[in-house]
Amino acid sequence: MDKMYAKKLAGVALLSLASVSAIAQVDGTACNTTGGTTAINGGKGATSASATGFFQMGFDFQCSQNTFVYYSEQSASLFAVTGASSKGNGVFIASTAGGSPKQDTSITCSGANQACVVGDVGTGLTNAKALGN
Repeated sequence: MDKMYAKKLAGVALLSLASVSAIAQVDGTACNTTGGTTAINGGKGATSASATGFFQMGFDFQCSQNTFVYYSEQSASLFAVTGASSKGNGVFIASTAGGSPKQDTSITCSGANQACVVGDVGTGLTNAKALGN
């Protein structure tokens, strides 16, 4: 097999793996500073449409004002979550593979007076997902 063909084959294999991962993984926003109730996977009592997701049933999630909460169903056994306050200066992360929630000290919130903003919480979700790798 020549080197060029091997490189193309490896590239196709990596793209295939990325596609499978993207299909199985579900990222979502539970809270985005407005408060109120958010229906997760169809809401209370709904059966999840995902056979590979972490949640098997839907539920309603109560959000406090000024909070960001993002989550990722990476598989049936791996779940990551991150949260922060738009009035606070710490991002907290957790994963089913990484133990209890903890402050992600690698993130310095970038809003006015070091308050957390959407991008900071997005970085927190990326870091929470990495706990499972």
